[in-house]
Amino acid sequence: MNLTCLSKVRKGETFTLTYEGGVFTLKGADGAPVLEETGTEFFAKRFQFPSFADSTKYPRIMLNEGLMEFQMGSAEIKGLRTLRDLLLAKADPTVWKRIFLKGVLTVIGGFLAIAGGIAISILSMQNPDSKGQSTIYYGLPIFGVAIVVTGFVKIAQSKRVKKLAAEA
Repeated sequence: MNLTCLSKVRKGETFTLTYEGGVFTLKGADGAPVLEETGTEFFAKRFQFPSFADSTKYPRIMLNEGLMEFQMGSAEIKGLRTLRDLLLAKADPTVWKRIFLKGVLTVIGGFLAIAGGIAISILSMQNPDSKGQSTIYYGLPIFGVAIVVTGFVKIAQSKRVKKLAAEA
């Protein structure tokens, strides 16, 4: 698959990412390998999906020059996500349980943040300051919603990994 670099150091350069024999190879515009990693090492140490990565188009790959941002289509992102999940399922068929638990705990943490923000706002309204003003705290509930969404993304990933592990 072809990737276009968006980072300043190599902006506009086109790279080619291939996966053969369990090894990812990233080649520069000249065809020379810039990076070679095994599949699990690539996803663990080099590849970074953006926040809420399941639908965005700008993943990052750690190269010698630093963290580089690349443009790729939604289909390529989906393919890499499926490959990541397949590698996880093959490495440990029960890994989905840990991903699911992490997702559930993240959702719980998000709901606690939402509840905490609401509770602080209620306490502020019941106990106004010396000028008789109270403050509504929007930040914590909004942050909590983002955490909840992140947890649900993890739960969805655990279901995909579980399905792949059952098929393998």
